Amino acid sequence: MSEPSLAIARTRVAAQKAAVFFYSETCYNQIVRLLEQLASGDPETWNEAFRCLYPVAFEAARARLGENLTGECEDVAMETLSEILEKSAQVNSEQELKPLTAAIARNKATDRLRRRLAEKRGGNKLQSLEEMVEANAGELPDVPHEEFVDRLAVQELRELLTELSAGVKKEYRVVLRDHFFDQLSYIEIAAKRKISVGSVGVYEQRGIASLRNVIARRPKLQAEFIAMISDGSVVRALLPLVSALQLGGWFYDHMIKFRLRPIDESKLSEEERLRIAREELPQSQFISESQRVSLMEKLKLKHPAQFDLWRLKQEERSRKQQELNLRYRRKNLRTRIIILLVFSAVVYGIIRFIRWLL
Repeated sequence: MSEPSLAIARTRVAAQKAAVFFYSETCYNQIVRLLEQLASGDPETWNEAFRCLYPVAFEAARARLGENLTGECEDVAMETLSEILEKSAQVNSEQELKPLTAAIARNKATDRLRRRLAEKRGGNKLQSLEEMVEANAGELPDVPHEEFVDRLAVQELRELLTELSAGVKKEYRVVLRDHFFDQLSYIEIAAKRKISVGSVGVYEQRGIASLRNVIARRPKLQAEFIAMISDGSVVRALLPLVSALQLGGWFYDHMIKFRLRPIDESKLSEEERLRIAREELPQSQFISESQRVSLMEKLKLKHPAQFDLWRLKQEERSRKQQELNLRYRRKNLRTRIIILLVFSAVVYGIIRFIRWLL
């Protein structure tokens, strides 16, 4: 390893150790408390959860329904968060919340898409994936190129997304998105990412292999069925879901901050260049105030005692804030009066002095 690479590696390891120490010492008890508060229905914690999870649910739905059904995506995201309210007690860690949210949202979006297709065909008859494949002479239908994921139940899809987010490296995600979503050629990707043309194909194939290895471990996705799916379909189906998991932020990620000095990219390896590359994530959709109020009403019905206690605390906090504001205004008024009196006395003294001189 070259000297610059070694220095970067040491810096990264030191920063990671510092972050892990800070995280474990400062945040572990808070995360445990966070999960307890979610399960108990603490509205303050759920307010933060809605902020973090709504973009994930929206993007997972949009990845299935497309750009032209934004209203449907919003409805799916709201339905998903309502269901998360019921399933919070089943979550064992903060890191499980996003994959669970994305899995529920995608399955709900798939149900809506199938109902739309059934309405277009007439008779409101829903077709299973096997029937759709059989009707197309053993070929996958043109409309959904990602139906193979629909074989998975919510729990299986959550596990799949958890594995994907951990197993598909950033350097693979960057190249796959450039090629399959931005439609860039190998030469264009090489120029954009400052790597060799030959390396583009290597990273692309490694990324596709990582995706296929993860989905091949799913019991409901038989090997012969997976073989029917093209590489492009695999990437287009799964990469948006991995991107959805990166949206929204985490509850305590703002507490873990460390800064690396600017790096001279000319001294980096191709892999290191891709690892520090900025990922072009979808634009994050934020929950509106009306949507938040609707979810809080459902939370009130589910946890009335906790909600009433929270409301009393909010009223007490608001009362104290009003008292502080009133105290500040009074103090500010007194200060202004004193300044005015002092200024008047000084002016009066100057005038008397001038008259004495004359």
